[in-house]
Amino acid sequence: MLIKKVMGFAYERNIPKLSTITLTKWNLKRKSCKLLKEQTNDNKKIVYLFADEFINYNESDIGIKAVMLLERLGY
Repeated sequence: MLIKKVMGFAYERNIPKLSTITLTKWNLKRKSCKLLKEQTNDNKKIVYLFADEFINYNESDIGIKAVMLLERLGY
């Protein structure tokens, strides 16, 4: 309970669980493990995914699935 007080969490609230791997580390590891083919298509679609604290540290599985889906859709 001291940890909650120091971190500023209400006593009744649970501390969020951390993911086993962050979205940022997953992406860096994935890029270093395989060669990504560059598309020469001039009509390449670009999406910027903002990895906030929750997607990066707490719900990284959602971010990973979002990246995988966007890649399958051609982004």
